[in-house]
Amino acid sequence: PVISSASFRITSSASSNVSATIYDTSGRIVASFETGDIAGGTSNLFWDVPGEIPAGVYTARISDTAGNCDSMRFTVMR
Repeated sequence: PVISSASFRITSSASSNVSATIYDTSGRIVASFETGDIAGGTSNLFWDVPGEIPAGVYTARISDTAGNCDSMRFTVMR
């Protein structure tokens, strides 16, 4: 469960820009952001959950310019 900050572990085969889109259970985008250039390998991506985001289940779609994409489901608790 997430209260104020979510951490996502990502692995990229090469240096690339990483973007994340956060969806609620209705499929609406509630947040999106880019990290800029991240070195290849394993990294952690952090998202400070804004106070206006209600408790519930969300999906993060993380993708990079090297062609990697992953989705992760998480729960925000208030």
